[in-house]
Amino acid sequence: MAETIISNLKDYFPKQSKIYSLLGPDNILVWGADIEEFLITHPQLSELKINTHYFGRIVSIEVKERKKYGLWCQDLEETGNGEQLIGNNEFNNSTSSSFISDIEISSVGIFSADNQKCYWFDDTGMAFSESPVIESELFKKVSDFSGQEIKLGEKVMPEKFFENLKKIFKIIDVSVINSNTIKIKDMSLQEVEVDSLADPKLLFSLNNNPEFSLSAIDSLKKSGKWEKLNYIDFRVENRAYYK
Repeated sequence: MAETIISNLKDYFPKQSKIYSLLGPDNILVWGADIEEFLITHPQLSELKINTHYFGRIVSIEVKERKKYGLWCQDLEETGNGEQLIGNNEFNNSTSSSFISDIEISSVGIFSADNQKCYWFDDTGMAFSESPVIESELFKKVSDFSGQEIKLGEKVMPEKFFENLKKIFKIIDVSVINSNTIKIKDMSLQEVEVDSLADPKLLFSLNNNPEFSLSAIDSLKKSGKWEKLNYIDFRVENRAYYK
């Protein structure tokens, strides 16, 4: 990585001005040029510091790479016999509801994607590198069916929504949900789902802090109802509907 960065910098600096072009990349003077554009074209770097010691003719470079938080995959096709419920604000009249402490508790199919384009993103939500499609629950993954365009060097979603997305991943971990994938079907609704063969489907709104769902999940598991449920809907703040 270090050798690649140095090589790319040597190619970058001479292009910043005619003077730098004449001096060449090995002249210490060119290494004082602005590196803002370089960082834009190298989103995998979160920090890059270049220290020039002119009298000693020494250039020191400090590089900090972005750490992989998860995979963001644009799913180009949706297949299977599952029904798309996100975006449907109506519930079947047969939906049952119950009450768990101060949280009101009251589904939905399976889909798969064959054509995907994936990106690594860090814990700030920055997409910084393309990735091959990885089918593994060892990684946090977002399957995005919304059709939004993901660009390297840009955030995958607004900060408020991303912070709640991270909290949902935390809930998946703490509650031992048998899936590490969050699915988005329509970004304009700010709603996501977690689908698992071994657990009920979970529906969340990115507009709300989802942490209230932890106590509801724990109560349902202890009640013995968990294995019989099709879904639990946490899209309304401090309420959980189930069927």
